[in-house]
Amino acid sequence: MSVTKMEEMDLKNIVTKIVREVAAGTEDMAIPVEMSARHVHLTPEDVQALFGRDAQLTLKRNLSLPGFLAEERVSIVTAKGVFQNVAVLGPVREHTQVELSATDAFALGIKPPVNISGDFTGAEDVYLIGSHGMIYAKNSAIIAQAHIHLSQEEAEQMGLADRDLVRAELEGRRPLIMNNVMIRVGEGMHAMMHIDMDEANASGYDSAKRARIRK
Repeated sequence: MSVTKMEEMDLKNIVTKIVREVAAGTEDMAIPVEMSARHVHLTPEDVQALFGRDAQLTLKRNLSLPGFLAEERVSIVTAKGVFQNVAVLGPVREHTQVELSATDAFALGIKPPVNISGDFTGAEDVYLIGSHGMIYAKNSAIIAQAHIHLSQEEAEQMGLADRDLVRAELEGRRPLIMNNVMIRVGEGMHAMMHIDMDEANASGYDSAKRARIRK
């Protein structure tokens, strides 16, 4: 049975309408927001330098996304400031990374870039002190760019891809609109937005905070 041009146009219009309705619905999905305080990721070599020969990170509790909070803690030190008892997150990585807020960076007297995790372009240098030693963590300190984790299925449903930039509207008693929020799609992930302490304070953060994606 042949399809006329008129029928073909009608079919395209119907499909387009459905796609737009689905996209609008998923775009309005409320995503949980989690505050990420200052913390450190370490390489295996730096774990041993800080906590002793053959040391490994000790699981304290699992995080809401893949990874865990370790029992071990470090101090972050610069010529102008220090933060003690800073959380260490596992598992180990290929490059030591220190994640700070802009307020943290000001207190330490450094000016790290706003980068996505794993991007060390322009990253600052700090000292890290553990229970058994100290390291010079060169090119390690960044201010983490706000981002939204999604599973591959969630990303496809929303018409998004890894490293897309979107606008996020944070709901609550102090609504906040954030631009240039990066989408991170990965195995084992699920919908979760991560913001730092400064962004949390600006938006009146609580555990019920939700965000809506605007493309």
